Amino acid sequence: MGQVLTGMKGVTSLLTVTSKLDPESGIRFRGYSIPELQEKLPKLNPEGEPLPEGLFYFNVIGRAADG
Repeated sequence: MGQVLTGMKGVTSLLTVTSKLDPESGIRFRGYSIPELQEKLPKLNPEGEPLPEGLFYFNVIGRAADG
C-alpha cells in the first residue's frame, strides 16, 4: 500500500474503500447492504427504487441526502 501511495510519482490514481463484497452477505456500501440502502436512500415515490444520484451522494459524502 505504501508503494501505491508514495511510489507512483507522476501517475494519476485513485484509492477508494467505499464498498465491500462479502461472499455470505453480498456487497455492502459503507457498511449498508443493498436492501438497507433501498430503505435509506431518497426515492421519487415511496414504492419506487432509490434515485441513482442518492447512491452517488451517499458514497461520496458518507450519509444519505436529506429530503
